[in-house]
Amino acid sequence: MPNGDEALAHVYRDTPDLILTDLHMPGLDGLELLHRLRTDLATSRIPVLFLTVIDSTASEAAALDQGADDYITKPVDRALLISRIRRALFRHQLQTM
Repeated sequence: MPNGDEALAHVYRDTPDLILTDLHMPGLDGLELLHRLRTDLATSRIPVLFLTVIDSTASEAAALDQGADDYITKPVDRALLISRIRRALFRHQLQTM
């Protein structure tokens, strides 16, 4: 999605299994998107992973404190990214059992 507003609208049209987002986007930024997802019962359990160039402990802590499932900085190894996605989906599956 080109921006956070469109991403949020898409989530309500077709609920995804997982959301991979950035911190900085036009419209809603990643933290605001996460906040809206986590405060709505319909979307609060969707795993959210941040993939960003922002290598900041403060930004990572803010995302995790608001309920992000993971925070990954670019560049990222493809195998590592896939592994973290699998882990988030597995944890989500365990929580819904």
